[in-house]
Parts: sequence; C-alpha cells; structure tokens
Amino acid sequence: MLVLTRRRGEEIVIGDEVVITVVESHKDNARIGISAPRNLTIRRGELLDEPARKRLGLQGPGPVNKTDTAKQ
Repeated sequence: MLVLTRRRGEEIVIGDEVVITVVESHKDNARIGISAPRNLTIRRGELLDEPARKRLGLQGPGPVNKTDTAKQ
C-alpha cells in the first residue's frame, strides 16, 4: 500500500484518467473528490462483499448486515 500525505487542494493522479483531490480535511476526516471516466465503477470499500475485499487486500470493516445490528 502506498501512503501519501496531502493537503487541501492537492491531488493524486492514478494512471492517465483518475484524479483524486483532497477537498477538505479535519483531524480524523478527509473529504475527497474523484475525477474518473464514467465507465469506471467507484465504490466505498465497506460496501464490497467479502471475496472482493480479500481480492483487493482491504482490512477494515466489511458490509454491515442491518438484520444483525437490529438484534444487538
């Protein structure tokens, strides 16, 4: 994993078609903007199913099953 430090307004360019811009940042939050071709699917990691998360090497929390949280 590549870890970068960016400030508001700074960008990260992926390939020739994807630009990620830091729109706003606070202590524990960052708002980002993503410019990418319309044919490219962009999803939040926590919404991916477990096989996709493993394939991408994601480690954070996976999708929340609303019926499980209702039981708690």
